[in-house]
Amino acid sequence: PHQPALLWRAMPLLALLLLAHGGLSVMGRWLDQLPAYRAFALAWDRAEAEILQARARGDASVTIPADPNPAGVNVLNDNPRFWVNECYSQYYQIPVFGRDPAKE
Repeated sequence: PHQPALLWRAMPLLALLLLAHGGLSVMGRWLDQLPAYRAFALAWDRAEAEILQARARGDASVTIPADPNPAGVNVLNDNPRFWVNECYSQYYQIPVFGRDPAKE
């Protein structure tokens, strides 16, 4: 009769340990990816500066590196009707295109 009562009293502790382990595991994976996100943020800052400079100069369009992002989301390309290009172009009020850095 004592083992089931002990098991029931230990359940909250076991649950807490499992939750803590899961949380630490997720945090570890997130921290492993941090350098990739930082590098992408720095590359994006440079690309955005290119876009803003081209718009300020009155250029007809601007083409920036289409670096893959850590989240795996679509990137710019050379198709003016591609949804990503359209979103960037509307936001920055200048046609924005992407060039594949691997082809340079």
